[in-house]
Amino acid sequence: MKKLLTILAFITAVVAVAQTKETGDSALAAKNYEKAIEIYEKVLKTAPTTAAYTNLGNAYYRNKNMPKAILNYQRALKVDASNDVADFNLRVCNAKLQDRFGEPEGLFFITWLSEVISSKSSRAWGGWAIVALVLMLISFAGYRLLSSVRWRKTAFFSMIFFTIMLLTFNVFAAMQAHEASNTQKAVLMKDEKVYDSPSTQAKVQNNLHEGVTVILLTEKNKEGFILVRLPDEKEGWLHAEAIEKV
Repeated sequence: MKKLLTILAFITAVVAVAQTKETGDSALAAKNYEKAIEIYEKVLKTAPTTAAYTNLGNAYYRNKNMPKAILNYQRALKVDASNDVADFNLRVCNAKLQDRFGEPEGLFFITWLSEVISSKSSRAWGGWAIVALVLMLISFAGYRLLSSVRWRKTAFFSMIFFTIMLLTFNVFAAMQAHEASNTQKAVLMKDEKVYDSPSTQAKVQNNLHEGVTVILLTEKNKEGFILVRLPDEKEGWLHAEAIEKV
């Protein structure tokens, strides 16, 4: 009986969350953005889904709160890195930010390779790995079954090529999965100075504006500073109160 009551309570909670989310969707469609924000924030406390984070980001964007919009698109991608809508909306928001960063310093090939790997999610690279596996098996079957020497050679070299692609895509997928699980990002909620050491008396490296996404490198120290990495790979200290973790 107790187990049945638990199941019923769970079903009731799921239905309630779904109904609440529908109310939020209706408020968003009706351009009642503040109401939609309130509802989605409530939903996310019990059911943190990528769709709810995306819609909350949309509501904040329409309500002209760019930092919060970026934060929630980032959270949507953290739940599901293959969320193309959140990824596109995030790119749109980042393109509208006041700050512009140059390319990270380093060898051209390394920078280019990093951009290629980051262009797709771990799941997307995994999908490409499956495609490469299928093509490799087809090539292997062709090599074993074809009688023509020319076609067998073609199948053999194709098999080698797709094997290399399979390994490459799996490595890319693993790197993206590691990046997603081990990188702690945060979004700047207000304009903030970046210092070269954890002190307001230190040299100011940069003046950042709200909405910039940074990578956290340390926990907040007793002075309230935290070490971060900027989009151009430079590092600096800023007040922890100025950011909100993804």
